[in-house]
Amino acid sequence: MICATRCYDGAATRTEITQRFADVEIIIPPPKTAVAGPEAETNPTARDLDVLAIKAHGRMAWQKSTGYNQRARVETQMGRWKSVE
Repeated sequence: MICATRCYDGAATRTEITQRFADVEIIIPPPKTAVAGPEAETNPTARDLDVLAIKAHGRMAWQKSTGYNQRARVETQMGRWKSVE
């Protein structure tokens, strides 16, 4: 599983990750203004599925269902360790 912030949302990033790592789940939240692609109804991409899930259930539900909230926990823990040093 690869989690990243929404600044990495885009076809170039997703393509690069899938080329480098086979069978990896990419979890990158799309921006709030994101819309599903033109083929979302017939041939949705992973990003399209994320956009549609957020639209249907909300961003917080999407974060829970994908495990994206784990990224925030790891970042918080790392911040704590850095502040101790």
